[in-house]
Amino acid sequence: MAAALNDYRRQLNEEKERYTQENKGKDAVNAGEHFDTFARETARPLAEKFSGRAREMFLRDAAATGLHFTEQGQAYGRREKEAWQKSVFEGDMSETLNAIAGDPGNAEFVQQSLAELKQRMVDMTPGLDHRAMEADLNRKVAGVTIDALLAKDNVGGAREACGQYRELLGAAAPQFEARIRAKGRELESRARAESERRANETALSGISTVLADTAGMSDEERNAAVFEAIAQEPDRKRRNAMLRVAHDELAFEATRRKAQNAAQGRALFEQAQKDGLSPLDAGKFFNSAEATPEARAYAAELTFGKAAKEGPENRAALRQGKMLVDMGELSTPEQREAYAINYGLTNAQVNSLLDYGGKNGDLPISRAQRIYKSLGGDELPEGMYDTVVAMLPPGRKPTDRELEDLMSNLMMAGERQGGGMGYGSDMTLFEAAEEGTAKTWLPDVSAREEKQLDAQLAEKKIALTSFNRRKLKRLHMGLADDRPWEK
Repeated sequence: MAAALNDYRRQLNEEKERYTQENKGKDAVNAGEHFDTFARETARPLAEKFSGRAREMFLRDAAATGLHFTEQGQAYGRREKEAWQKSVFEGDMSETLNAIAGDPGNAEFVQQSLAELKQRMVDMTPGLDHRAMEADLNRKVAGVTIDALLAKDNVGGAREACGQYRELLGAAAPQFEARIRAKGRELESRARAESERRANETALSGISTVLADTAGMSDEERNAAVFEAIAQEPDRKRRNAMLRVAHDELAFEATRRKAQNAAQGRALFEQAQKDGLSPLDAGKFFNSAEATPEARAYAAELTFGKAAKEGPENRAALRQGKMLVDMGELSTPEQREAYAINYGLTNAQVNSLLDYGGKNGDLPISRAQRIYKSLGGDELPEGMYDTVVAMLPPGRKPTDRELEDLMSNLMMAGERQGGGMGYGSDMTLFEAAEEGTAKTWLPDVSAREEKQLDAQLAEKKIALTSFNRRKLKRLHMGLADDRPWEK
């Protein structure tokens, strides 16, 4: 008998495993009936193996086992039925909420749909307390209605719905009120942005018109006209936007013109090369060509090289050239021009070399170099010759003593006002003259000179200060100084 009971239990467990695997949801609603029938039909052939008292004992034990098996089936059926009903209800609710979202302003439809959902909920779960479920359903229906109105940017409708369904929303009402306010601010911001965008489009369209109307003017006239039009715009942001557009357009057109001039200039250069023109004939060809001045200038640049720029190398070459003039090696203008081309002198430097020995003939540079070396210097500093010439009295040649005094003054240590410690930065008179501060430069005063200067200041009843001593020495050097004495 024990073996039969074990076989019975085995068959019940196998059927339970099979059934629960193959039957879910709606298909498992009648699980209790199936389990009961299976238990009875399975026990019957096993009971036929016994008779009498043994049969009674087997049927009694099998009935208890079968009852437990049936209860398991009933429980499984209830769970699957609840899950199936919940799934069906949630599907219905999802469809209903989607329908409400499509027509959120139809209050009658919203109320009718909510009532139908509640009734289906009651029908599916009879006898239960539905208050919590109804509160959740109310909140979902009211919430989807408001959210749908907000999605359509209907803030007024959403605000009205929030008031109408406030009881349905319950504790969630403040959250939806906050969403409505946020949406309102968003729409206001978008409206301002759209208004500004339209205003910007109008302003930019206007500047585009001005740019088109001023095409063909000179750069100066066009810039004046464009920026005058921009100045008429009262809004700073739009004015800046217009300025950026105008700047970009003008810069683009300038780049395009430069590229066109370069292409035209290269074509002239290549034509001159093809025709085998000499530099002189090429220059004449460029000047007579129908081309922009920029194109002709670029063709000349390709032919003759870029215009020279002043720098340390050609300044040194200019000094050397003047020395060669003194030595008689550059006696003619042609020789000087050839020298200038070879050493890359600028136009101003060429003119200086050509004029040298004329208006500067009172002081050859070689003589200035000799005097400078006699005072302990080496090579004449760049710019000193011109400074010396500018400080010479006009109309006569200076004596060596006058040159020595003048150069000694230029080489003298001192300070110019401003910067550094004390009165100012340490520098020679020549350095101050080079940077344009010679008028504020004051010489240094030695201890021996200080006694002599103090005596002279005391005699004139002038305060004995460092500034007054330096100023008096400056006057002794023959340098004017109209600044007042310190008191």
